[in-house]
Amino acid sequence: MIKNQLIVPDFLVVGAMKAGSTTLMDYLVSHKEVGIPSEEINYFDKDSNFEKGITWYAKWFEDFSNHKVIGEKTPAYCYEPKAVERICQQNPNMKLVWILRNPVKRTYSNYWHYIRIGKELLSVNQCLEQEELRVKEDIYKGYFKRSVYADQVERYLEFFPMSQMHFIIFEEFVKNPEEGLKELSEFLGITPAKFTQKPLVSNKGYKPLCIPAEYYARQWFGYGLVHKIVHNINKLFGSKYTPIDEGLEDSLYTRFKPENDRLEKLLNKDLSFWNK
Repeated sequence: MIKNQLIVPDFLVVGAMKAGSTTLMDYLVSHKEVGIPSEEINYFDKDSNFEKGITWYAKWFEDFSNHKVIGEKTPAYCYEPKAVERICQQNPNMKLVWILRNPVKRTYSNYWHYIRIGKELLSVNQCLEQEELRVKEDIYKGYFKRSVYADQVERYLEFFPMSQMHFIIFEEFVKNPEEGLKELSEFLGITPAKFTQKPLVSNKGYKPLCIPAEYYARQWFGYGLVHKIVHNINKLFGSKYTPIDEGLEDSLYTRFKPENDRLEKLLNKDLSFWNK
C-alpha cells in the first residue's frame, strides 16, 4: 500500500506470540509476491517506535515496492491494547492475520521464553498465582491473560470487521500446511504455489543452566556484553525445560475452557481439540 507516496503494509501478522508465528513468517518470506521484513518492527505497540512516525515506519518497506503485497509480523500487536486503534488510524483496510495455538501450551511456552531471556525468575505457579497484580506493572507478565484470545479478537472487532481477519489454528496448520497456505493466499490475494515448502520446525526451547544468572545479568547489565556471555553459556549448557506439572496443566485446561468457548463463538469454529 502506498500512502502519500510512502510504502506501508497491506497486511499484518498480529499474533499470537509462541503460537507458530515464526514458522508462518518463514513461509511468507519465501513467497516472491510478498514483501515482508524478517524482523519484528513493534511500531504500533511500542511508544518509542510509534513516536518516530510513519516516515520511519515506511523505511522498513522501501525495498518491497515491486511486490504484490507488503506485510509485517509483530505478535505483540494482538495483545497490546493501544496497537489496534493505531493500526486502524494508519490503514482502516488493513488485513489482519492471526495464528493461534492451544492456550495451555502457549502459556507455558511463554513463561519459559521469559526465563530464557532473563525477564523471569519466579516459578510458573508463582507467576500464575500473582498474575493479576503483576500485569498492573507489566502487561507482558500476563502469561495466562495473553492466551485469552477472545479478549483480543473482541478488541479488534471494535475497529475492524471480521472479513478483514484471517485465523490460522497452529495445530491444524501443522497437520496440513498446504491447505493452510492455500487459504491464507486467498485472503492475501497471492499465488498459493509460490511458497517454498519446507519442514515445519518450531523454536526449540530449553532450560538455562542457571536461571538466576540469566535473570540478574539481564536486570543489572541490560542487553550488553555481560548478559550476552551469560546467555550463551546458559544456552550452550542448558537442558530440556521441565514438562508442565500435570496438576497445573489440568487446572489451566479448566480455566481456559470458558475462554475457548467464547472464541469458538466468535470464530464460528470448533476448537474442542484444545480441551483435555
